[in-house]
Amino acid sequence: MCFNKRGDVSCIDIPCPDNYTRDPLTKYCVLECVDSSLCPEGAKYADVIEFRTLALPSGILPQQDLIRLTVLNQNNVKMTKNDFIILENDPKVNFQLRLHEGSGILFTEQPLEELETYKIKVRAKSYNAVTGVLQYQTTFMIHISISAYPY
Repeated sequence: MCFNKRGDVSCIDIPCPDNYTRDPLTKYCVLECVDSSLCPEGAKYADVIEFRTLALPSGILPQQDLIRLTVLNQNNVKMTKNDFIILENDPKVNFQLRLHEGSGILFTEQPLEELETYKIKVRAKSYNAVTGVLQYQTTFMIHISISAYPY
């Protein structure tokens, strides 16, 4: 997968883990439900891995929202009852998450001022809004590129 990095382009390898397949429409890695005991009733996927890239200028201030993570089910309907957790944070900057209307908002408490690429792994668990039963799991692999310039 290649992404524009404000004055540059970078390509990153995004292979799917073992037992996952690449969805031809979304290009996400999906783990299909083959064992009904591991998946909620009617679920097509046990896990979905989404890849997100974000290119920003230098000079990002602390507490600024960087990216909104929204979970969609297999019918492309927004899931509203979600728990988000950072599984792997970049060692150079401590990124944080907050909830807003069912989405996870990624931000940092530190300024982002220098040419750098950050990698963060976030997991969302989505629940049925009525029953509270776990329905979906989505893993977001996020690459954030900060430009050397404030443009």
